[in-house]
Amino acid sequence: MVSNKAIAIVIVIWIFTIIFCTFEVLQKTEIITTKATATITTYVKPMSVLYTRFDKYSSGVDIEIKGYYFTPFGTLNLDIINSSNGSILNYPKNLTLDSSGNFVEILKTDNLTVGNYTIIAINLNNSILSKNKTFRLLLPYIGHGKIFDPFYGTVNLNMKVYDEYNNLVFTDDGEYDLLFEYGKVYNVHIIPINLPGIELIVLEWLVNQDDFTDMTGLDSIPVDYPDLTDDIHMDRLTGVMPLVTYNKLTIYFTHSSRPKLRLYKCLGWNFTARKCDGNWSFVKNITEGSTRTNITLYPGDPGFAIGAPPFCGDGIWDVGETLENCPEDYPVPPLIPRKRVSISYPTCDDGKQNQNESDIDCGGPCPPCDIGKKCRIDKDCESNYCYENICTATVKVEKPLIRLPVKIYAEQILLALLILLITIVILNAILKRRKKES
Repeated sequence: MVSNKAIAIVIVIWIFTIIFCTFEVLQKTEIITTKATATITTYVKPMSVLYTRFDKYSSGVDIEIKGYYFTPFGTLNLDIINSSNGSILNYPKNLTLDSSGNFVEILKTDNLTVGNYTIIAINLNNSILSKNKTFRLLLPYIGHGKIFDPFYGTVNLNMKVYDEYNNLVFTDDGEYDLLFEYGKVYNVHIIPINLPGIELIVLEWLVNQDDFTDMTGLDSIPVDYPDLTDDIHMDRLTGVMPLVTYNKLTIYFTHSSRPKLRLYKCLGWNFTARKCDGNWSFVKNITEGSTRTNITLYPGDPGFAIGAPPFCGDGIWDVGETLENCPEDYPVPPLIPRKRVSISYPTCDDGKQNQNESDIDCGGPCPPCDIGKKCRIDKDCESNYCYENICTATVKVEKPLIRLPVKIYAEQILLALLILLITIVILNAILKRRKKES
């Protein structure tokens, strides 16, 4: 007969076995930790800004004043002060800001006098924060002069002047005497009459000029193309000398239809010597058989040319060609072999902003730009974030350690369960036996 003491001993053994197995599991458990990181794009709100489109305006031209990033739904005190007479009529005034802390105010200038003005914006919710912006009110300026050829005098022309919305403002011809207003944008179309090869010249975004006497100089030079210029057989050289500020200048012109023509521009055109003092830079290939092309020039691009590098079959006996390797061009050998100079083509490491790059040698077709460089879209930036046409950094944030669940060994659990099962079976058998004996 099994005594109560034996049953107690079995239960104690079972309890100690469970404690031992549990202790061993805890000893062998690995605490697994990991550090999680995430890249979070933070849109850093810039400081408040006061903005007018231009710094000079003429009386009668409305001025759009914009304010950005003040207090959302706040109130702003806007004052416009003349340097001689103080605040103008109806100012200062309180403006209610929108949900982004922005505002737009249209200032009528019909009754304002010529002079210097200061716009002052004070955020009433934070009196320390204020912004100033200055502008000048001027009389309209006179565009008086001509389009000239430096060697043959005035270029006869027809001129049409449009505003930025493509509305015709005025026309003129020959020597012109045009009235331009500050604070407005003009697109000027010039059609030369006696300048060989030039069909149309378009000056885009002519704005904020001072009085000028001549708008631009043009020089179109026919070239005997068998002569080499920087290792190129040129058809025509054209010099441009703008005397006004513009965004870009597009010239439409005609040329020969000979094969493999290319368009080049000069970064150092010498108007006096009528030649390129710098290197000719490749712009684009011209469609085979075409006789009309256009080129867009920007400030600093004063000359362009059309021509083709030497090739067998161009009808010119070049250095290196022989009767054996190029019978098509025989027999027109030059009296003096000419030195060949390599042509530089745009690349992503030429130190220039070209081929649709957003900044020098980066963006567009080139590798992404570093932080602080100019951009047009996110893909132009190494950070993949273009904010207000500047590559901006993203912020890398490290999250705190994360404690993951404990790793438990299965064999210890199975052993504990097996011991528990055996103990239950033994206890059950003992209880049945005692019941039978009693």
